[in-house]
Amino acid sequence: MNSFERHVTPAEAERGHITIPKTDHDFFHKAFGKIVTDPQARKIPGLGLKTFYLESNGKRLRLRLVYRNPPRGELRLYFNKGAGIKPKTFEVFYARKSGSRVIIGLKKSKLKKASEIVSPKVLAVKNVEESEINRLLYDDGDKKTRKQVYKRRVVLARKCFERASYNCEAGYVKPGFNSRRTGKNYLEAHHMIPVSLKRNFKADLDRIENLFALSAHAHRALHYGEPQGVWDILQRLLHKRPEIMEITGLTPELLRKIYKIR
Repeated sequence: MNSFERHVTPAEAERGHITIPKTDHDFFHKAFGKIVTDPQARKIPGLGLKTFYLESNGKRLRLRLVYRNPPRGELRLYFNKGAGIKPKTFEVFYARKSGSRVIIGLKKSKLKKASEIVSPKVLAVKNVEESEINRLLYDDGDKKTRKQVYKRRVVLARKCFERASYNCEAGYVKPGFNSRRTGKNYLEAHHMIPVSLKRNFKADLDRIENLFALSAHAHRALHYGEPQGVWDILQRLLHKRPEIMEITGLTPELLRKIYKIR
């Protein structure tokens, strides 16, 4: 792999960093060799700094690239104030190798801009179907086939779990338990955009891109947690699959409205 690119989440834009998925760690290791942890970098000034070059003007930048929370292996690149690069929400940050140099830059996202897709009326969202789908996933008998719509969504939910390798897509590891029926990590399917809002969206919401595999703890936190905690989880999910925004026309502002986050 000779390049890396990813959308910048709202939290990353605000805090001035980008988290690099494990699948892309090799790119940075091949480019820079050893990468230290955040505690090591704090002990020795300059230890965590790596040299990058801006695509736009060739300017040489020294940015901090370190592992945070070592057990989780979270690799982060920090954009220092005045360094010449400051990504905005949902811009695409990219890095590529050019000889011995690592070139970085920003480009516009292909995601749609904010649009009046949802009615301006106050949304009262209660998605009772979601609970039914999760119940059917773990029930025996012919209940799974009594309604075609539920049967289809149960199949989509199973595919969603397999895609996530039976791990919570919000990153929750504990508390957790194995399912009595499957013997695997117990998960629940969550529609980021409730299917009950289907009349307000041009795109079909009954699709796997709109489904996320969550632990029971994360799922309850989304429905009953305090606003900031809910927003943190939603941003993690958007980080996993930002294409949901392009497919449906969803925007961060719209998502806040749906989940009643001021």
